Amino acid sequence: MTVTFFSAMMSFYAVALMLIIVYVYRSLHVGRFGIRQLYFIAILCVVRLAIPVEFTFSKEVALGKLYNKAIPFLFDSFFGPLCVADWLAILWGLIAILLITRSFVKNKKFKNMILQCATPADDRYEQLLQKIRGRYKTSKKVKVIESRVSTTPFTFGFFDKIIVLPEGLSETQAYYSLLHEYGHIVRRDIEAIMLTDLFCNIMWWNPFAYLLRARMEETLELNCDSTVVGVIESAEKADYLQTIVAMIKRSEWKNSKGLASSLGLIRFNNNRFIVKRFKNVQDNSPLRRNVIYNAALALVCAGVFVSSYAFVFQSYFEQPNNDEYGYEINEESYIVLHDGVYELYNAGEYQYSLPSEKSALQMMERLGVPLRNEE
Repeated sequence: MTVTFFSAMMSFYAVALMLIIVYVYRSLHVGRFGIRQLYFIAILCVVRLAIPVEFTFSKEVALGKLYNKAIPFLFDSFFGPLCVADWLAILWGLIAILLITRSFVKNKKFKNMILQCATPADDRYEQLLQKIRGRYKTSKKVKVIESRVSTTPFTFGFFDKIIVLPEGLSETQAYYSLLHEYGHIVRRDIEAIMLTDLFCNIMWWNPFAYLLRARMEETLELNCDSTVVGVIESAEKADYLQTIVAMIKRSEWKNSKGLASSLGLIRFNNNRFIVKRFKNVQDNSPLRRNVIYNAALALVCAGVFVSSYAFVFQSYFEQPNNDEYGYEINEESYIVLHDGVYELYNAGEYQYSLPSEKSALQMMERLGVPLRNEE
């Protein structure tokens, strides 16, 4: 079991493929992707990236000559003892830390801004919450506040959940707004958004990571509508939809990209999504669990995870003939460090000394060439 440049690249290929599968799944079956599926995919991706190893049973597959030009560049010394690949890894980590810090600061500023312009909710909201907790059959704690700067209800907060309601809502509007926002809390949608943002910040250089984030909020809103439909009577659908219409009229948020990690009753004002929500509420029976779809997604992604260890893409070099320019290497070949010089042995017999350039030796070590100290 070894870690090489090629085994690390297999980790990136596997993660990219799983993210593409999730994107296609969500596109075909929007409204079925939830927090459990997200956690499962995230765990697979993190484990695959954390264990980028090549096992003894892994089959090597020649990938043409794709790597042949990139490898000398990546492992060439650059500004001291570090090579280009080392600097790229450092750059990856620094930018990831910067993006994570920026997200944390933005969420903190967003929370402070809302709390400064908010007033505690009155007793009627607590009475509505008691009724809502009974419908969801849970006792999750949440803080409700009114804000003069918000024109639509929304929920935010990782540890302490806060539901923000605009001022001036009627009893019916307040009830169904709270019912929707509490649904986000029950479903743990805020955690899903934050986990996805964290993953994108860490994998900022990977375009496939943003496929996981694409249309995530739309999917969670549709899921939450389905959750609400599952706890209300059919006759209440009209009141729920009327509340959505009323919030659309009040809303001034044209784009949610600049906001911190939060979810709200109205986050998208485009006609396409509004029509989709109305159809989802009108046609949706109580939320189905879609066991077959979820199991299929889990099996496919697990299959990608396992199979990614079964083989590894390698560079392709034509083996030299036994002449004055080279020697044909077989599985019994190895390199020995002798008096500061690396020597090639085949079947236990000395063949010749290798170039002593530091960059060449570093490249061989990183690529997993077996180097042995002289015994």
